Amino acid sequence: MKKFCLWCGLLLFGAAGGLFGTESYSSLMDKAEKMTLKRYDPKSRAFKIKSRELDDILESSEPREKKIQRLKDFIREMEGDQKGREPDDPLRKLKADAEKGDPESLYQLGVIYWTGRQQQIRSYTRALQCFTRAAAADHRKSQFMLVLADWQGKGVIPDPGKAFPGFEKLYRAGFLPAGIPLGIMCYEGTGTAKNYVTAEKYLLAGLPHKKDIPVGFDPEAVLGRIYYYGGYGVKADPGKAVHYLKASERDAESMFLLGSIYRAGKGGTENNAEAAVCFKAAAEKGNLNAGLELGRMYYFGQGVKKDDRLAVQYLRPVVDHGHPDGAAALLLAGIYADPKSPVHDDTDAFYYYRQAARKGNAEGCYRCGMMLLNGTGTGKDPAGAMEYLKAAAKAGNAAAAWQCGELEFGAKRVKESIPYYRQAADQDQVEAIRKFAGLALNGQGMKADPELAIRYLKKLGGRAEVYDLELLASLYESGIGPVKAQISEAIRYYTLAADRKSSKAQVRLARIYLSLGETNQALHYAEQAAGAKDPEAIRMLAELRKKDSDPVRQDESLRYLRDLADRGDRQSMRQLGIMLYGKSDYDGAEKYLKAFENGNDTELLFILGQIAYGKEDFKRALPLLNKAAEAGDPKALVLLGRMYHRGKGVHQDFRHALIFYRQAAAKNDVDGMFLTGSMYYNAEGVSVDYSEALRWFLAAADKGHVLAMQYLSIMYKEGIGVPKNNREAIKWRRKSAGSRP
Repeated sequence: MKKFCLWCGLLLFGAAGGLFGTESYSSLMDKAEKMTLKRYDPKSRAFKIKSRELDDILESSEPREKKIQRLKDFIREMEGDQKGREPDDPLRKLKADAEKGDPESLYQLGVIYWTGRQQQIRSYTRALQCFTRAAAADHRKSQFMLVLADWQGKGVIPDPGKAFPGFEKLYRAGFLPAGIPLGIMCYEGTGTAKNYVTAEKYLLAGLPHKKDIPVGFDPEAVLGRIYYYGGYGVKADPGKAVHYLKASERDAESMFLLGSIYRAGKGGTENNAEAAVCFKAAAEKGNLNAGLELGRMYYFGQGVKKDDRLAVQYLRPVVDHGHPDGAAALLLAGIYADPKSPVHDDTDAFYYYRQAARKGNAEGCYRCGMMLLNGTGTGKDPAGAMEYLKAAAKAGNAAAAWQCGELEFGAKRVKESIPYYRQAADQDQVEAIRKFAGLALNGQGMKADPELAIRYLKKLGGRAEVYDLELLASLYESGIGPVKAQISEAIRYYTLAADRKSSKAQVRLARIYLSLGETNQALHYAEQAAGAKDPEAIRMLAELRKKDSDPVRQDESLRYLRDLADRGDRQSMRQLGIMLYGKSDYDGAEKYLKAFENGNDTELLFILGQIAYGKEDFKRALPLLNKAAEAGDPKALVLLGRMYHRGKGVHQDFRHALIFYRQAAAKNDVDGMFLTGSMYYNAEGVSVDYSEALRWFLAAADKGHVLAMQYLSIMYKEGIGVPKNNREAIKWRRKSAGSRP
């Protein structure tokens, strides 16, 4: 009894809870097990078959009351067999006809035993006896049921490899209902290779004959999934996916996929109201992803009226049941944290921010840190706050990095504050840029570096305040340390400040232009400053009498670059394409880079290949990536390896995948190292070689690869390829936890 451990758990549960008295599910299961053990030799085929029947009851999704009734029927059957008599049978005539060898009667009786209908005891053994006799008379439906038993393991040991050719034989003989299980097996890759093209063909052929099968199949749902996801030779088709998902039996997954299509507007089907209906149906059947989407829709008022209470109603089960996406907990916490929300509750907000943080969500860590720092929804805990804020900063949260810098600086640990300020500044956090530039300029906590200060102040761009511009201008005007005086740059920044009504900048510009002999410009700025009652400007104005011209300087680099690219300037096309790729505008990037497809620019070949791969245009991606790989691009080598590893656009070939991974690893690519190790570990394309796997995992882990660290922890813990070493196992586990974003 392979589910014996589960039965023991149920027995303890029944004894503790007393839910069903003397007829509890656990006690009946225990009795059925003991009768089976007593009646049959555990090594016999009969024992395995009966065990399978009990497993079927245990694994069934039927209501508990139904499962109890099935157990009672099982026990009555065993008792009837032992006493040599049968209970009263309402199907006496059908059994009599079956006994005479009538194939259709045998089939009908077998179906009754198979399904347990008409108050008959479900018995796969008896069902198979009926089907076997009818099949001998070339009864196709009975032959189908025998093959189905091989596939599903009903009354026999499961054997999908035997079932698939059996279904094929029936299908070729004209029994089209066999197309349904054939299609499902091709879709799942059960008993045959996964192949959506073949699955589609079989399912479409069998679909009109669905009613000819006495057991429940949902081919429409499978077709809907095929057209939703695409791949394995079939292109995604949202229109067809909608058609079949709507025609399916509406299981939770189908409803979620249908809602996702409406939500995304794939194939011109955008309909948020209909998406909400689908998500609601799926969520009520336990689909967590649907609950997450529906919660978002109620929060943002998309397709439904905005309602924070309903948003919480759907989001809480998603988080409480362990949905892996920390964004669900983050959104739920945000609703509770909103003072304007009718469900505002800081305690709940902190709880769910912490749930998001535990899933590695950087924003969740940041919010937890700030709430602990301020004592909002929880007690004040500066030390705990710092831990959360550091974790958020490590995961790339700029606001957390800034806050860590402020806390370290406030505690007079200026040197420790520098890395945090710089991190936030590198992520364009305005106050951090100013703070870090000031520290670099003044040499606080670090060696004075005016050039570095200027570089960071320039990052402010259009966000710079007047005093930022005045500081930059004064540094270029006078020069400081290694920064040489550059009057042109001083003029540029003073001009920007002057345009914002800075009388100080206006005066400095007037003096600079006067020293350069450009009287009109000097007069222009002197008049502006004089209008602000600046004494120095008024004195200068008395000496200047010429009219001015006001230069307008605007930074339109991106627009100009786009104009040039659209005119066919190849250098501009290349630069703009790479910029758009960096901004994840893949369609725009492809538009400008496609002209380089036949060239030898390795970087562009990889970008184009990766874009094609992302669009599942593998036929186009393969030659591009091959060409980039031949030029030695490690990223292209890794992506080619994945194509062969997963069978994307090529026949799945682990050996080819390993070749590409090893080439990438040889070029010091961390993903190539890890994937090479995983191939040796999992014996994909090579014989298992834990020593070789260990070598590559160590190389990848040393470069910070989290999965490699986790594999190393397992290998040392279990003694796989190395002597057991708990200390090493713990070390790598902790490192992986610390490296996880």
